[in-house]
Amino acid sequence: ESKRQELGSNRKQGEQLEFAQTLSTCEAQALPPGACSKDEVQESKEISEPTELQKLKDLNLQLVERLAQERTAHAKVQESFEAMSNDNGTLVTRVDQLIDQLIYLSDLNDELREELSAASAS
Repeated sequence: ESKRQELGSNRKQGEQLEFAQTLSTCEAQALPPGACSKDEVQESKEISEPTELQKLKDLNLQLVERLAQERTAHAKVQESFEAMSNDNGTLVTRVDQLIDQLIYLSDLNDELREELSAASAS
């Protein structure tokens, strides 16, 4: 039942669309709506479809070119990110080593100050 209603609704929409196209074609030709026949509208549609199709093909080509450019740019950014990530890992390791070295030297410095204080006191 709902499918039947949907089909009926689709038919009505199709008819309305066809009428709107007929009306716009007649308006473009400065004719009253009743003066245009469906055959004339069909002929004008056939004439305009190749240009519309060509425009769509051109737009599609532009879209494909942009997509290729964006993919290339994305790949470059991804490579840069991976390189930075590797550099970051190396730097983190180096900083951890320097922190350990600083702690060792700080402890050694404290021991030497204690020995110096003891030697000065005696």
